[in-house]
Amino acid sequence: MNDALHIGDRFGEALELTLNHAVELILGFIVASLVAGLSCGICGPPMLVGYARMHLRLARGDTSIQIGDVFDGFQYFLPAWILAICVGGAIFIGTLLLIIPGIVASYLLYWAFIEMADGNDDPIDCMKKSIDYNSNFIGPAIVFMIVVAILANIGHAVALGSLLTVPMAISMQAVGWVKIKDAEAGIVDVEAGSEAPPAVAAAPDPEPPGDAE
Repeated sequence: MNDALHIGDRFGEALELTLNHAVELILGFIVASLVAGLSCGICGPPMLVGYARMHLRLARGDTSIQIGDVFDGFQYFLPAWILAICVGGAIFIGTLLLIIPGIVASYLLYWAFIEMADGNDDPIDCMKKSIDYNSNFIGPAIVFMIVVAILANIGHAVALGSLLTVPMAISMQAVGWVKIKDAEAGIVDVEAGSEAPPAVAAAPDPEPPGDAE
């Protein structure tokens, strides 16, 4: 399952998805940011879920996304807020405890919002699944998170650069999560060079009754 977070593969896929759907993803990011800001953060969590859902759809091959899809997260308004309070609270309290616990909480809960965007409306279960994965695959997950964080923030060095790098970072996270789910389900990634499962030989056709001796 470690191949699910292969940096080179996931970066390349995220770059392709972002460039091919730049208009929808960039404008969706702007809309989500504006709505969250104008609502004083009240609409922030559901907008984040809705925007992540757009990236997950692309990662699964659904290219029919539209800018308005960012509002799909409002169907998770209450769960998204509960999740935001739990995740934010855990990180805040951990940071007060000499910073390190906050970093650990941030790491363990990294996938919680993307899991909710993937259709799980149970905030506690979203956190459990994120903790379960990151506690079992510490090395690959840490490296992946660092690369995504650098990608998301490097755009701030150039005027309006974050309009490209933030959507690309979220796309990379979405692609990584889809690959994790595929690996758990036993779905073979042929393009990544994984071996296909052995073919099962078909049963021979029965002989007509008249041919039997």
